[in-house]
Amino acid sequence: MIATARAEAAPALHGFRRDLTDGVRAEWHELLTVALVVAAVTTANLIWIHIDEHPPHWDMGGHLSSSLLYNRYLTNFDVVTFFGTYIVYPPLVYWLAQPFYLIFGKDISVAVASQTIFLTILAFSTYGIGRELWSKRTGLIAVFFVLASPFLVSQFKEYQLDAPLASMTALSLFLLIKSREFRDRTYSLLLGVALGLSMLTKWPFAFVIAFPMTYALVVAVLNRHSDARPLRNVVHVAVIGLVIAAPWYLGHIDLLVRDLQASAGSIGAREGDPEVLSWASVERYFWVFVNGQLYVIPFLAFCTGLVVMQIDRQNARRNLYPLLLIAGCYVLFTLLRNKDARYTVPMMSGVAIVAVYWIELIRPRVLAYLASAGIVVYTVVAFLAISFTLPLVPSDKVVRIEGETVRLFAERGYIIGPPSRDDWYQEEIIRTVAADPDLPPTLHFRLEGVPDHIWFTGPGLRYFSMRHGVEMTPERDASFLLIRTRDSVSPAVPAGFRVSQTYSLPDGSKATLMRRSQ
Repeated sequence: MIATARAEAAPALHGFRRDLTDGVRAEWHELLTVALVVAAVTTANLIWIHIDEHPPHWDMGGHLSSSLLYNRYLTNFDVVTFFGTYIVYPPLVYWLAQPFYLIFGKDISVAVASQTIFLTILAFSTYGIGRELWSKRTGLIAVFFVLASPFLVSQFKEYQLDAPLASMTALSLFLLIKSREFRDRTYSLLLGVALGLSMLTKWPFAFVIAFPMTYALVVAVLNRHSDARPLRNVVHVAVIGLVIAAPWYLGHIDLLVRDLQASAGSIGAREGDPEVLSWASVERYFWVFVNGQLYVIPFLAFCTGLVVMQIDRQNARRNLYPLLLIAGCYVLFTLLRNKDARYTVPMMSGVAIVAVYWIELIRPRVLAYLASAGIVVYTVVAFLAISFTLPLVPSDKVVRIEGETVRLFAERGYIIGPPSRDDWYQEEIIRTVAADPDLPPTLHFRLEGVPDHIWFTGPGLRYFSMRHGVEMTPERDASFLLIRTRDSVSPAVPAGFRVSQTYSLPDGSKATLMRRSQ
């Protein structure tokens, strides 16, 4: 049986190697261009990180802390815990940060630099989708388009999971298309690997890829009488994906069910997200799409793609998989109570294809070249403006159309925009605690009369505490207290403590560090 499997796999592997070699030779100019774009974006992101003084916000602080926990397990040679622990989210992004930490140190910029792996995957996978469905030029323009989408411009400057999920989604979609509804054995096996790794990136991947996968499975089932090989390949895909992802999921099934239930319902209700099936729920992601993920010019390009499909349905058939990806993301995340603007980011590789494929149909060809150049120029300007600001580019331009706000352009993506020099003192405070020679480095943080602030919050302080060997602890056990209040309010000093330092924060609030008296 093993010998038979090897005999079947050998020709497929040989053909895959031949196709890959021939493909690289035939389009090395385009592949080199994609590589240069990735290098340019990575360089710009590292420059941005070097300039920016923002501490980690809520989610980023949590993810950075998780990556340091994995680093602790790795450096302590605790292999079982490293591969088997549960810290809310699947571990792939945290795992891939570890080689960067070991080589370059445990700095925020190093964690963000590890996202280059996913940036590269996104760029080459998007190129592959466009090339496979339309042409090399379509793939290349789509790369510019997707890497300049506002949310991804900012997300690749942070350490979060949504940009990596978008990357793994693009890779899985590319391999699904290449599998020809599972008729191609080699690409089906590679798809199984991608699906497993994608599930280890973030669990919503199952929703993201649901529509394209369902369509491919239905085609395989309908054709089972004329060709049974696709169904056999489906089994192989499932087995490979399960072997990669199932151990982590099954090992934490109780905790996972608890967190999924909270994410699907109670968190959304607590945050005031609209009720499922309400009109507010239906339109929520549309306005996110227009005003956050694209802005007007890219949105009009996307709409042009939809209109051209209506003129010739053959174009819709060629774009079926990108359309299914977009529809699945929109519909399934709309049906969840817990909503966030970044949740539909994984559909952006499909959006990029729909937004640019029609350029391939323009005649005469000189107009197609001009349209291509126009989109490339826009995306370069948009990326630089969102990242650093540019003269003559509006910082935030909106118009009102029948009561709705439409954003023409803004120099920001998701949460962040140009780098900030505002000093929130988080790391300085933690360093002060860690450097005290007479007291154990333990800290308690609380708010008094002010809400939690995105740039001065517990997860960010916890990350710096882990970096510098400080323990976040209940007040009764703490050697230091950190209390944030309104600027005009000084917190009461508990018995046994004295004020060590006061910090004026950029939002007008005040942070007071208190040291336990000896």
